[in-house]
Parts: sequence; C-alpha cells; structure tokens
Amino acid sequence: PLPKATLPVDSAFKRESGIFNQFRWKAIGKLGARGLFYEVTVDVHWEQAGKAQSITMTGAVPRGRVEPGWSESK
Repeated sequence: PLPKATLPVDSAFKRESGIFNQFRWKAIGKLGARGLFYEVTVDVHWEQAGKAQSITMTGAVPRGRVEPGWSESK
C-alpha cells in the first residue's frame, strides 16, 4: 500500500501512485540471538533506464514490538 499521506491535489496523488507502483519488495524476518529481537531484511527491486536495480536493508525489531500471533511461517 502507498504511504499514508494526504496530497493536496489529485494529480499529485496520481504521480505518487505511479512512482510507488514501479517498486517490488519482499521482507524476511527471523528470530535473533537469544530470542530478544527479530532481524528483518527488506529487498527492494525496480528498473531504471532499462537496467534492474535493487537495494537490501536489514534492521532489528524488539520482540515486544511485534504483534501477538505473528509467526515466522506467515
């Protein structure tokens, strides 16, 4: 989904929608050391000037900040 932002005019919304539709991403999470946090890796892919581009970002989320019922199998 697009980021939650109110754009002042419809043309700005259409422009932003077009930009965000160019990106594809996947997120992978795994329980970190001693079960205190989840390590989250996000891969973002897009095409620019006919060439495939990508970036990978990794971060950590404290286990207490993850919604109850979430599991690695989802």
